[in-house]
Amino acid sequence: MEIKKRFDNIPILVRFKKWCYSCLDIVKSLEYNNENKVIINQVVRSATSSYMNYRTVNRAKSKADMINKLKIVEEETDETIGWLEMIQNRNSTNTSYVRKEADELLRIVVSSIVTLRKNDSNNRTMNNRTMNSSFRLFKSFFVQIIQIILRSDYSNYSNH
Repeated sequence: MEIKKRFDNIPILVRFKKWCYSCLDIVKSLEYNNENKVIINQVVRSATSSYMNYRTVNRAKSKADMINKLKIVEEETDETIGWLEMIQNRNSTNTSYVRKEADELLRIVVSSIVTLRKNDSNNRTMNNRTMNSSFRLFKSFFVQIIQIILRSDYSNYSNH
């Protein structure tokens, strides 16, 4: 029995964890007022969601499930980037280093999604070719059986 090689996401997972903690450090430094309250809650929610959802990628039950998990990470990371931009614009807090890391992580995630979809598409094409080949073989066999039946003399088997 062949053992499937698991997706090694540990180096990226470590980067997501550090990035998430950096996001949390940024929001801790903000003044707590009505405007920042919303922003703080959103950054905490989206950054931690990105990290926690990336943790689940290795538990995917299929390629489609892995793609779905990565799509969630993509959306949450992109949302966090938007909130970090708002923090920088509204609070004069430098978030460029955290946004740069988020952008790199986002590119990795999107690239992974594209690769998984491409590989899945290639596998489907191969499966379709195999199925078409099997069908042609079955069809050829079936046609030969029909021809044999039609050429057979059934007079010995008819009711008298």
